Amino acid sequence: MVPFEVTIPKEQRDVGLAEKLRAELPGILNWAVAGCSQWQKRGLDSPSAVVSAVAEYKEDMDILGQWVAEKCEIGPELNVAVSDAYCSYKFWAESSGVRAWSLPIFGRKLKERFVSKRASGCVQYFGFRVKVYMPAAGISGVPRAKLVPTMPLKPV
Repeated sequence: MVPFEVTIPKEQRDVGLAEKLRAELPGILNWAVAGCSQWQKRGLDSPSAVVSAVAEYKEDMDILGQWVAEKCEIGPELNVAVSDAYCSYKFWAESSGVRAWSLPIFGRKLKERFVSKRASGCVQYFGFRVKVYMPAAGISGVPRAKLVPTMPLKPV
């Protein structure tokens, strides 16, 4: 991902550039060979613009990270039932115009970032909790079970 942020106006373009470059071919070849040699010795450094663009792209594509940043609190002492987390995530996704994952996919995504444990018949995730408790009733795809927050939650 390389951002191209410069456009040369037509009146500033060098129409004789191809001829000038052709005249410099031996120097250009020497420069390319020296660069290749350097690359083989120490590898390539990514330009900061590329590193920044890739990081921004990854952040934009990190749906779970966006939900966690907006709707969750992080902390080693916190925990949440998967049903409560999914209810909050699904409501957030639907109201944000994001296509929500199914519960199994959501669970797999959470396991990539948080520790989980089955206790008292439900899966708990440790290291975060939802900021606002959202009752499951009325949200498509979520069972109408009565959900009880695992810890007192404060409104945002």
